[in-house]
Amino acid sequence: MDIAVGVGGFRLCKRRVAEGPVGPDPVCTGGYMSRLVDDRTLQQWRSLDAAFVLQRLGCYAKRDVSFHPIKVKKTARYHVNANGRDWELLLTGPKFWDARADKGGGGAVDLVMYLFNLDFKHAANMLRSAMPELTSVSPDSSSVGISRPGGSVSLGGDDDGTA
Repeated sequence: MDIAVGVGGFRLCKRRVAEGPVGPDPVCTGGYMSRLVDDRTLQQWRSLDAAFVLQRLGCYAKRDVSFHPIKVKKTARYHVNANGRDWELLLTGPKFWDARADKGGGGAVDLVMYLFNLDFKHAANMLRSAMPELTSVSPDSSSVGISRPGGSVSLGGDDDGTA
């Protein structure tokens, strides 16, 4: 018997899915779901600063200098225009919170999925095109550095920012 099992919101195939009236299951082609993103790239995307991701995606993002955070001093409020909509986001490192909708998440993938109303596959493709230097890392390298205005962000490797 052919079955498909969902784990953690992702659909994985245990065995080949039988063809139904509309054809084979598009997610489970070849019997197993192919990896859309390797673990290293996904971890790098999860750790990226949300403000940096907004900049790389080409979103209009203006920091609200009149905002004074109550709990976490590193939190900043940004007024963002993405996908033709306006957002009021509180950003703290990789985490974001939509102050108007009381929803949030963490990591670049969550941010892209939320702002552009995309599924994981399309969000990953959007991040790949916006940040190709993160997806072209060879598996044996220990870190990747991203240059940005005001300095660089180092992902992995030593804490001193060197590769």
